[in-house]
Amino acid sequence: MITSFDLRYKSELRNLLIVLVLLDTGVRNSELVRIKLEDINFQNRSIYVYATKTNTFRTVYYSKETERILNVYRREVLKGTEKGPLFVKFHRQFNEPMLGSEINTEMVYNLLSRKAKKIFGPDIRMNPHKFRHTFATHFVINGGDPFSLRDLLGHTNIETTKIYVDMSLKDLTTKHDEHSIFTNIENNRQAGNYHEN
Repeated sequence: MITSFDLRYKSELRNLLIVLVLLDTGVRNSELVRIKLEDINFQNRSIYVYATKTNTFRTVYYSKETERILNVYRREVLKGTEKGPLFVKFHRQFNEPMLGSEINTEMVYNLLSRKAKKIFGPDIRMNPHKFRHTFATHFVINGGDPFSLRDLLGHTNIETTKIYVDMSLKDLTTKHDEHSIFTNIENNRQAGNYHEN
């Protein structure tokens, strides 16, 4: 999906950034549309997010790849604007940004749905929550712990976080094999890095 955006159009640059932020941070759709430029710490690649669902604030982080696209978006679309909504509406006829006009959750849902149907066919269902689930699953598969994930997702209860992490027994077995103390001892022994006393 990420490579399907036609970056000759400024609105597509915005849409790509929406997908990257959803995948990279795990924010809810309602949180995404409320992100202001003032909420972003560009030095440590973090966003201070207000969670309407829990009426709390939290910090989420984004990657260098998202940072790269964010910088292009700020330069090409926001034209150096330092305050106001990160994700702005576009004038349909001229494909020009309407600075200061924030998008809404329905717009995000519709653009993801349209993009998915265009790429994967008319039967595919795509919504912002699937990106949140993908973020959570990959966070754990790649070695992240459930407590950090709970904080990044803004859950108040670890049990809620466990629902998101729907890993199969095979995934758990594979992770165990990769990180088991005995697997690592054996790998080090084979590499000549382990010596018994």
